[in-house]
Amino acid sequence: MKNIQILIFLMCGVLAFSSCELDNYEAPTGSLSGSLIDMETGETVQGDIISGTNIELIEQGYENPPIQRLVVKVDGTYRNDMMFEGKYTLLPLTRGNFVPKTDTLTIDIGGQTVHNFEVQPYIRIKDYSVTIDGTKITATFKLEQTVDDKVKSIGLFGHSSPAVGEPLQFGKKTKTLNKVVDPTTEYELVMDVRTDKDFEKGKAYHFRIGALISADEAEFNYAPAVRLTIPLSE
Repeated sequence: MKNIQILIFLMCGVLAFSSCELDNYEAPTGSLSGSLIDMETGETVQGDIISGTNIELIEQGYENPPIQRLVVKVDGTYRNDMMFEGKYTLLPLTRGNFVPKTDTLTIDIGGQTVHNFEVQPYIRIKDYSVTIDGTKITATFKLEQTVDDKVKSIGLFGHSSPAVGEPLQFGKKTKTLNKVVDPTTEYELVMDVRTDKDFEKGKAYHFRIGALISADEAEFNYAPAVRLTIPLSE
C-alpha cells in the first residue's frame, strides 16, 4: 500500500512539472492590425460585425496548427495585440462584401505589424444622406456597383449600436431591386419608428444604409452610420 502511495505521489509530481513546463511560455508580444481598403477610393470598406469578414491565418513552424481568426470590425478595421511573433500564412479572403481575394500570403509578425487588404467592394453607396423629421427617418443615396451581378436589395437599418446593419437592427425599411443599377439614379427609403417599441422618444439611435449584390455568399455593403435623436414630441 505504501509503494502505491509513493507511486501516485511521483506521478502527480511529474504531471505538475509537465504542466508548469507547458504553461511556461513567454507572453505574446506581437501585434497585427490593418484595414480592408477600397482599391479605388482608399476608404475603408464598411461591413457587419455579425457574420462579417474574418481574417484567417496559420502560424508556420508547427505540425497541423489551428486556424486563427481575427474579426473585422464594422468600420473595416481589425486588430489583435496578443500575437506570437513569427511567420504566418494569411489565407484568401473569400467571404465578405467585396470580390473574393484568391492569393495566399506570408507575413512576418513582430512588434506592431500592419497589413492592409486592398479589395473591390461590390457596391459603393454614394451621395448619401440620412435625416429625421418627427419619427420619420429618410435616407437618400445613389449606388455604384463594380460587378455585373444585379443589386438584389437596398435597406435602411436602425439600432442603438453603431454596429447597426441587416443582422443587428431594431427596425428596417428594405426594397427589392434585382437589377443592374444606374449610378445616376437616386433612391429614397423612409422608415417611420412611431409604433416601434424599441425606439424611444428622446433617445439617440444609429441608422445605416445598406445594399446587397446578388453574388454568391455576398454580404451587405454600407455607408457609415448616422446618429439621430428621436424627438420627445412630433
